[in-house]
Amino acid sequence: MKAMAAIGCAFGPVLHGVNLYRTGPDSYVVANPTLDEYGDPVVPGATHVASICTDLWAYSIADFEHWKSRGGDPSKLGWSDTVVDVTSGVYQFTNHQGERGFEADSAETVIFAHVERIA
Repeated sequence: MKAMAAIGCAFGPVLHGVNLYRTGPDSYVVANPTLDEYGDPVVPGATHVASICTDLWAYSIADFEHWKSRGGDPSKLGWSDTVVDVTSGVYQFTNHQGERGFEADSAETVIFAHVERIA
């Protein structure tokens, strides 16, 4: 995670079925949602903004403009790549895997990371 952060990419391990949810004006969570009685994913108090392809069992999130400045070509984005409009600034990612008491296999919504704008 530190090596990826050094090149401007947030990265963290997750399980299958995670998504990015907006929880406030400048805050988000990477979460595996609870399913409601109809089988639809629900993260209480949050709005779904992007699906995350978990073929690698991880998420990776980068600033779009920074990615382009390093040679990224938007015309080559794949089917699982999503661009999300967020407020410009510095975001802090707090990964919860490895914390005492963290349970990834819970029947409830599992939050793998909190994301918030700090500057």
